[in-house]
Amino acid sequence: MNSTSITACGVRVNWQAPSDDGGKPILHYTIYGTGGGTVAKKLAVVQGAATNTFFVTGLSRTTAYTFQVTSTNEIGESGKSDASISITSQNFRKYIFVSDYVNDRILRFDFATKTFVDVFVQKGSGGLRGPWGIAFNKYDDSSQPRTFYVASEGTKSVLQYDACDGTFVKTFARVPGQPRGMKFHLLPSAHTPPRQQKMLLVCSAYTDSVLKFNALTGSPLGTYATGVDTPWDLVIGPQTYGVARDPEDIFVSSEHEDAVIQFQNTTGAFKAKFTDKKVNYANGLVFGTHEQTSHLYVTGPYAGKVIVKFDQNNGTYIEHFEDREMQYALGMVYNDRTLYVNDKNTIRTYDAETGEFLEVWSSHDGMHGSYLLFHDM
Repeated sequence: MNSTSITACGVRVNWQAPSDDGGKPILHYTIYGTGGGTVAKKLAVVQGAATNTFFVTGLSRTTAYTFQVTSTNEIGESGKSDASISITSQNFRKYIFVSDYVNDRILRFDFATKTFVDVFVQKGSGGLRGPWGIAFNKYDDSSQPRTFYVASEGTKSVLQYDACDGTFVKTFARVPGQPRGMKFHLLPSAHTPPRQQKMLLVCSAYTDSVLKFNALTGSPLGTYATGVDTPWDLVIGPQTYGVARDPEDIFVSSEHEDAVIQFQNTTGAFKAKFTDKKVNYANGLVFGTHEQTSHLYVTGPYAGKVIVKFDQNNGTYIEHFEDREMQYALGMVYNDRTLYVNDKNTIRTYDAETGEFLEVWSSHDGMHGSYLLFHDM
């Protein structure tokens, strides 16, 4: 027995079928773990004779474990296998996840080492075709999300995956008009009186709207906002008040209006339009959080390879950053005064205050990234 794929979520263990099953087919395997003050604790029952790998969760972090497996058939449970070598579970690490649109997969990069780690969601897994927005569900487990969601253009749906190992779980929601960006958010329900409900907001590109779904079941809850010509991405605004902004107003980039549309947080009512000639085909969208970078940044891939900066309080155009080496900027995230931008087979970084190009942060041959996302696991 051996163990691989170690993260703060858990450890993947692998084993071989027994050489002698006593003439009766195996019904299931049982995994036991020793470590963190427990001895041979039953961790999981894995159904089926053909399965010989499993991702074990629920482990204490930074703790040494060994694992054993038994097989069970009509005769009974076998003795435990030899223990695996000792392996220490990880503490949280920061990763960047990238939707690789052309190759129908999700990639993972290690933030500390700036290196490609693995294909987190395999090519075409669960029918995935044309991945766009990605999100971890912060509502299913506040300490460590258990589910991961991908907007799949080809299936017109949001697909659900295991947040620890990227295996397909199910089709979570059907999205008319093709899904793009999405975010989890608390909004008033349709009850009388309304109550706060956990929702998933999804940009529906060809219905020109933002749709609402139950964050835990995927049930459709209606339309949040309409009148956005081909919405691409959405972000939740800061929790503070601005000149023309309420806490957590929602901002949506519109490809064909070359603009960002601002909506009132709780009602979805139109409030303002941010636009400039340099936001041609507005795509990626992110807020800066530091005092000197508390702006709204937008990628404009058809306008001279630029990132445009707006005043987040009133929508006034401030300036744009241009990088002639940039090929096709799409998704973007912000961390510590730095913008991380998807640009075909690279992730490029920029100083969020000055626009200075910093480095090709990482790359992966053949990647064509659309959205990216930070996550600790």
